[in-house]
Amino acid sequence: FLDGQGRELDPVGGNLERIAGIIEPAEAALNEDVEVIAVNYVSNPLWGPEGAAQVYARQKGASDDAILKLDRGLRQLDRLVGRQLGIHAGQLAGAGAAGGSAFGLHCFLGARFISGTEYVLGLTGVEDFVRNNPVDFICTGEGRIDSQTLSGKLIQGVLALGKRHSIPVIAVCGTSEVPREALLTQGFKEVLVVSDQEQPLRYNMKRAASLTRESVRDYFRGISEGRDH
Repeated sequence: FLDGQGRELDPVGGNLERIAGIIEPAEAALNEDVEVIAVNYVSNPLWGPEGAAQVYARQKGASDDAILKLDRGLRQLDRLVGRQLGIHAGQLAGAGAAGGSAFGLHCFLGARFISGTEYVLGLTGVEDFVRNNPVDFICTGEGRIDSQTLSGKLIQGVLALGKRHSIPVIAVCGTSEVPREALLTQGFKEVLVVSDQEQPLRYNMKRAASLTRESVRDYFRGISEGRDH
């Protein structure tokens, strides 16, 4: 990637807006018989309101100004790839996965996208297991449940799995930005937020394992004792 003066740019997000040209390698990066598959668990495009920067950069610590700068840079990269390589993939579902890595894999290595949820569930054989064995509950987890949780992420696939086999699904998370009632409406049996809200983040991260064990234990103990859940 080169700037307007033909100088090579360091591969950092702050330089995305400065990209003015792409130098293609003299030789193909891969043999013709090699297929690249990008396993995506989100369906976000590269840029825009639902793009990589606007949706996920804040979770990584980006400021408002940095998010706008990154989004402009991703748009610039998409325009340049379209103009120079004839590939228009910025609004392709999944292009924004992993900070736009999926876009790069598709444009520069010819990768095709497949659903990460279906891939992982198939890899584990969990569908066959729940079909052939008695299962009382399915527990799934997220560090934080937010508005993006049910937008293609693994937890959505697990919920769909439970619905297909009439098995209640319990979500276990560190924190949740979505009201419990809204998640129950989506089909969850229960949502267990394991963090101690009166303690700082560092405290909860250090004790994540024990907090999770205690929360899940108390929930199922309540069921065994006949308490309403």
